[in-house]
Amino acid sequence: MRFITGNNMISKLSLRVFAVCCLFAAAANANDAAHELAKGWEEYGFLAFDDARVSFSRVQNLSPSVEQDQEARIGLAMIQQFDERRGNRQQAISIYQQLLAEGITAEPAALAKSMLAECLALEGDLPQAIDIWDRVIAAHPDSIIAQDALVQRTYFIMRDWDSASTHKAITELNQLRTAFPSPTPERPGLFPTMEATIGNYYFWQREYEAARAAFMRYSDIANTRNTSYGWVAGMLYRIARMSDLLLDDPETAGRYYKRMVVETRNAAQSWYALMQAVRLGAMDEDEVRALMLPGLDDRTIEKLFQGEIQAP
Repeated sequence: MRFITGNNMISKLSLRVFAVCCLFAAAANANDAAHELAKGWEEYGFLAFDDARVSFSRVQNLSPSVEQDQEARIGLAMIQQFDERRGNRQQAISIYQQLLAEGITAEPAALAKSMLAECLALEGDLPQAIDIWDRVIAAHPDSIIAQDALVQRTYFIMRDWDSASTHKAITELNQLRTAFPSPTPERPGLFPTMEATIGNYYFWQREYEAARAAFMRYSDIANTRNTSYGWVAGMLYRIARMSDLLLDDPETAGRYYKRMVVETRNAAQSWYALMQAVRLGAMDEDEVRALMLPGLDDRTIEKLFQGEIQAP
């Protein structure tokens, strides 16, 4: 499977394809069922739904095992669910329900349930969807599928940032995520997504300490190897700016401006962050020179530390 969650279909599909491939990885010989399954997920990952549909449909003609047949049907259901051009959500629901009635087990069952819940939520049956997601979360706390179920659950409950529904969704997100193993930079799971959502909620509530705490937890586990470069840069920048302008905490501001310069030096705001890190005394001349940034020659560095170059 390969999942990431959010409101953007492509971003959601990218993580879900990754998750599917991890879940169903198997050695494949050319022209056998495993080969067609691998090809199907590869095409699915490129959103080439028509080609993926062909590969998954071929599996049944290649003497598949029970597990391979179920995997192919999950693939076909997910195409019906996410193909905006030729998909059919009711057919996806039918396939998921049939697989579950047959007794599909373990993580494939968790995937089918979570995808079924999302379809039901989109069809207007949010109470049943929430019930299914809650059972997935409780039964599979070690699986990325359960984390995806929790994120989807949260997004479907949320409304405007100041609504009671959003407050309920964030409260329950904080409670339910404690069932999952603690994240690490090596295994961040969907915790960066959760922390960003929590932080945004508190930011729009003007609870800046709580927002910054969530963004800091994000930056503790997310890096440019496991998360979007732009998201990492943006989160470091937000922590620094909030500390600088909203929380009267120049020490933390300087530290995070410096982190942004060092970790995401190609980000659009990194030159601004460098000037702020220098202004706040978080970087000395040797540290700035060690960055070896293009255009940052000795004269420019000298002017920077003499205050002759000012941030806008």
